Formats: sequence, structure tokens, C-alpha cells
Amino acid sequence: MTSDRLNKWLTLGANVGVLIGIVLLIFELNQNREMIRAQTRNDIAQNALSILSLTATNEKLSEIVMRANSGDELTPSEYLMYVTRSESIFRHFENTHYQYRQGMFDDDEYQKHLATVTSVISRNNGLLVYWCTYKSMYSVPFGNDMDSLLGSDACD
Repeated sequence: MTSDRLNKWLTLGANVGVLIGIVLLIFELNQNREMIRAQTRNDIAQNALSILSLTATNEKLSEIVMRANSGDELTPSEYLMYVTRSESIFRHFENTHYQYRQGMFDDDEYQKHLATVTSVISRNNGLLVYWCTYKSMYSVPFGNDMDSLLGSDACD
């Protein structure tokens, strides 16, 4: 065997080794991507549960939410509690919207999220009032999608 032929075999072996390494790297990246998607989904779910438990475990806040949704007058401290809760809900919605745009949710799952958003806002008139008052604090893409979801005349 000549040295030229040996070099060709060694080059071929090295190239095959590089190709195998690239395939393994792609496999590892896909696994990491799926793990990040799962972690993101878990974090968003934990955030949602945290927001839900605020009202479920705090009787005073529950009363404030019910009064705000009825259009009753709130004291300044009650209004602050209500607005803070409303902001946390919309920040949760905005984060989910952002994660969807980054590819962390598939279309079907995101459509179910939008159905939840619509349902939550329709059951809580105060959230619509909050949105119409404070929507300028949110990202433009999220604001546009919320306005589209709620209807162009929702804040008129």
C-alpha cells in the first residue's frame, strides 16, 4: 500500500468521523430544543397556576375582582390590587404570545391558549377595561394580536 493510498483512506475515515459527529450533534440539538420547549411550557403553566391561586386563596382579592367586574367603585388600594392582578394576567398572556412567536408552542396549542384568553376576558369585564386602559404598556405584536382577538371596536 502506497502512502498516497493510505492518505486517501485516512482522509475518508476522518470525513466519515466528522459526518458521524455532525449527525450526533444534530440529534443532541433536537433533544435540547425539545427539553427547552418542555421547560418553557412548564414555566408558563406554573405562572398560570400562580395567578389562578391568587384569587382562589385570597378572599379579599376575590371580592375586589367580583366588584371590579360588576363596575363597582374600588378604593385606591383595592384598585392597585386589581390592576396588579390584571397586569400579571396580561403579562402571562404576552409571555405565551412571545414564546409562540419564538416557536415554543405549536399552532394547535396556541389556538387553545387564544380560546382561553377570550374566555377569561369575556368572563371578567374589568380585564377588558384594563386592556383598553393599559395596552400601550405591551409589545406592539402582542397588542395587535389582542386587538384582533378582541375586535377592533372592543376599546371604543
